[in-house]
Amino acid sequence: RGRDAPQEPWQRAEDDTNEIDEAVILNLIQTRDVARADRDYPTADDIRELLREDWSVQLDDGLREWWVGEPRSNLERGGQAMVWARLPGDEEEVDEEQVMEMITQRDVARKARDFGTADELRESLQRQFSVAVDDGMRQWWVGGPRDNR
Repeated sequence: RGRDAPQEPWQRAEDDTNEIDEAVILNLIQTRDVARADRDYPTADDIRELLREDWSVQLDDGLREWWVGEPRSNLERGGQAMVWARLPGDEEEVDEEQVMEMITQRDVARKARDFGTADELRESLQRQFSVAVDDGMRQWWVGGPRDNR
């Protein structure tokens, strides 16, 4: 992906009708995107926290969607649960049960914002099983990191 890769624009959730200055929110989100692209995660986290605390704005990075109010799952917004799947056509032999267990552990660590553990698990998947993951697509495959889209 990288800093210059085109991204989908952020959209406000269709069911969000709360009054808010959208220009200010979109500016903060754009600033956060730049920080994330620069791998300045402390700044990106600070902006996300500012959006939550000062504006009650929630973000869904996967959907590139934002709304005012309480956090809610993808299912609550009428979407489908995002489950992990093996990349279609990847038929390399691997212990899928062990891979899925490690991916699940990694998801738990990411949700707890324990990114050190999450990174270690991603590296262990690559080292032990030659497995790479795409968090956005929620897919995994045997082989190195690549742009599989």
